[in-house]
Amino acid sequence: MTDNNQIPDHVMELYPQNEAVDEYNQSRIVEYPGSEARLIAMDVAIILRRLVDLMDDVMRRVCVSDQVFGGAMFIFFGDMGQLPPVRNENQFFFQNSYIQDATMYTLNEPVRQSITEQPELIAFLNSVRLYDFNDNVLVFIRDHMTDNNQIPDHVMELYPQNEAVDEYNQSRIVEYPGSEARLIAMDVVNILRLDKETELLQVLRLKVGVKVMLVSNIDVASGWVNGCTGTVVSIDEKLGIVSVRNERNEIRAIQRITRTIFRTENSRAQFPLRLVSAGTVHRVQSLTLPTGVAISLGRPFDSFGQFYVACSRATRADNLYFFQSAYNRVMIAENNVILDFIINLRQ
Repeated sequence: MTDNNQIPDHVMELYPQNEAVDEYNQSRIVEYPGSEARLIAMDVAIILRRLVDLMDDVMRRVCVSDQVFGGAMFIFFGDMGQLPPVRNENQFFFQNSYIQDATMYTLNEPVRQSITEQPELIAFLNSVRLYDFNDNVLVFIRDHMTDNNQIPDHVMELYPQNEAVDEYNQSRIVEYPGSEARLIAMDVVNILRLDKETELLQVLRLKVGVKVMLVSNIDVASGWVNGCTGTVVSIDEKLGIVSVRNERNEIRAIQRITRTIFRTENSRAQFPLRLVSAGTVHRVQSLTLPTGVAISLGRPFDSFGQFYVACSRATRADNLYFFQSAYNRVMIAENNVILDFIINLRQ
């Protein structure tokens, strides 16, 4: 036994609860000489220019300082080749004067794809990101075209729009053996707003064996987060439990959650799950899909970055597929404001 003020500095103190750990760490930092740095990192690819001004205003108030961001050090990061803000109005974060005065770096080594093992895929993605649809890109797409009935079951199909995703998922569920469970949401008041704003389905169709995705954070520490995918292993409607096995072979009992629309009494209680034999590009933007990606070319990619995001979810060239090219061409929206920023930054 010893007094805590006699414990050597190089020894780590252990506590059973988080509260005591946080309290001790915060008390210790003031004992070190020099000024304290507040480091805040965030992904800014999907935020608007005016939000940077709002963050600056809030940080000045919180830190009681007239310095930019209240004197705190911000590390902004993001891939501007991905999907921009939904309501972008061409008002991107990099157009903010504080950002323009900042030091910028370009990171060149991908995380999802191996430089040594997948040089062809990386070269393809780099070209697509810059909208450079050269002969090599077109040959790559042609070489990876397939009939949609030849796509392996474990591969997720990606579409630009929700309608095609819903149609495919509903058609696939009937192919699974066993009885289908139709899990009805418990709604209060306005159903149309609940469909749009809660991301919880009014009617969730499930069977044992179907692939699903979480649309809410259930247990962040254990990896059961929004976007996590898995397979339904059991459905107990009486107990209100759907058991899901994730990619790490862990099984979790999922229960209904309730979401309420801000400043209303509209609420919905439903299992935070969706079928994901197919998915939209928007929904998988933060995901890596190592089991494979099949991308539909049958409809236009009407948002900047959609096609690049879809392709870059794959980890290997041999598990990236294209199908349904109705017109022998790919229709892709572009945005010169973003492209100019990316190109100038690289230079």
